[in-house]
Amino acid sequence: TKIVQSGHDSLKPHGMGKHKSKEFWQSIVTALLKTGYITKDIENYGILKFTHRIKEVAGNNGFKILYSMNMKKAASNVNGNKYDTGLYEILRKKRKDIASHHNVPPYIIFSDVTLTEMATYFPKTKDELLSINGVGNVKLEKYGDQFLLEILQYIKNNPDIKNHAVPMDAANEQNKSGEFVPRHVITSNMFNQGKSIEEIKKEFGIVTGTVYDHFFKFIVDGNMIDIEKLKIYVKIDESKMEEIFSEYESGGIERLKPVFDKFDGKIDYDELKLARIIFIGSAKYYENVKI
Repeated sequence: TKIVQSGHDSLKPHGMGKHKSKEFWQSIVTALLKTGYITKDIENYGILKFTHRIKEVAGNNGFKILYSMNMKKAASNVNGNKYDTGLYEILRKKRKDIASHHNVPPYIIFSDVTLTEMATYFPKTKDELLSINGVGNVKLEKYGDQFLLEILQYIKNNPDIKNHAVPMDAANEQNKSGEFVPRHVITSNMFNQGKSIEEIKKEFGIVTGTVYDHFFKFIVDGNMIDIEKLKIYVKIDESKMEEIFSEYESGGIERLKPVFDKFDGKIDYDELKLARIIFIGSAKYYENVKI
């Protein structure tokens, strides 16, 4: 395995958490994702990586403080409310089936965090489903009915389960409680509200490619970005853009290097990132993955 190949099995912390349950560690990962200490690398098979915020809690003492302040609270939100593992597995299978049908990774459909919230709050209508983190209008329209059908069927087969569901107004209160808002959500909303890419770069001290990464994650979460406004930043001609779109359509949108190599490095990564955002945010893309 990669753990052995990299020598990580010889590190002192290796295996220290084996006495904890799978559900415990899932709740920790969920909490770290929500609070912005780790992120999923969309271009690298969705592996987990630390963000810059991990510096705030570097070292063992820092992690203990983080666990005390954030993990117990977040784990309580997920495990204390006790998300239903039976429903979670059903939703995970549905996500896998849809992803296989469209030949995309499962996290493109919905993230694990989103499925966990569905299995915690049992949304029964489209309005309630829209209150779940990671469900935007586009994904609601595309996948909402399928996931709601699974949830409603599960409730019908397990009538007592209703008593374990947290009311949706409680879920909404948690979403509005002032918890950490991911940077990619902030920058994307700023763009949609009229800020230019240059203004966003200046405000956060980031480069163009990072802004495009933010927009990409924002769309993958199920949100919309102002595509028409974004098109003014395109520097390549329309025919070349269509060629890039064809590469994304045939090879997928997860990794940029194969597309970069396809064009012999003549189109830089920023342009490829911009083209990818326009591709997945366009009506043409959604027609290609229509159920």
